[in-house]
Amino acid sequence: MHVQSQESADAAAAQVIAETGRIDVLIHNAGHMAFGPAEAFTRGTNHFTNAGAPDDTARVAEYEAGPYRGFAEQVQQAFAAIVPDDADPASVSDAIVKVVDTPFGQRPFRVHVDPTQDGADVGFTVLDRMRPDMLYRVGLGDLTKPRVLK
Repeated sequence: MHVQSQESADAAAAQVIAETGRIDVLIHNAGHMAFGPAEAFTRGTNHFTNAGAPDDTARVAEYEAGPYRGFAEQVQQAFAAIVPDDADPASVSDAIVKVVDTPFGQRPFRVHVDPTQDGADVGFTVLDRMRPDMLYRVGLGDLTKPRVLK
């Protein structure tokens, strides 16, 4: 499936439903990362080490010529350094197996697998806790509980 194509995503979902009768677990792991000054308005779909770069190279040059000289490289090196040497991609598949093995209605909304422990798990946990309140306020409370569609 091509994650940038709605047609491709629709076809993949239709194929899974045709073959199994349902989608049991949905995993969203398509990522995008761009690095550079926010004012340069980045575009693209690269991820982590292949992060997109700003199109506005003149703006980037202004930052690099001023008080932010070397900052981008420092940040990228710092974040690369916090990835432990024993970080194992298999921890993602282990987490998936655990979710799939959890009974319907008891599965977590989101699972965090982050060997760097950069705090994203804490931030998303807070957002996940606030989400049901917001959904109820806007009349979409039914989205807070899983249900079987027929």
